[in-house]
Amino acid sequence: MERLQDCYLLYISFYVDSMDSRLIAEGTGTPIREGFTPAEVLKLLQEFAKAEQLICLELVEVNPLLNKQGNQTAEIAFSILEEITPLLCE
Repeated sequence: MERLQDCYLLYISFYVDSMDSRLIAEGTGTPIREGFTPAEVLKLLQEFAKAEQLICLELVEVNPLLNKQGNQTAEIAFSILEEITPLLCE
């Protein structure tokens, strides 16, 4: 965040592809192993959400049609969004 303090506006686009596919299933276009955990993503995005210059935060690349375990990827993405949304509304 220190490096971003001089940015006038921040637009964060977080790709769920970067999350560990073993933990979130494979409901994304480019699943990878050994990526971020949901807890790490939540912590990272919570820090971004605190930035005054943040104007947009999105989670992208969720594709339920690729999930082999129900809708697990979307459910995890939504749970992260539910945790972050109150911070964005402050």
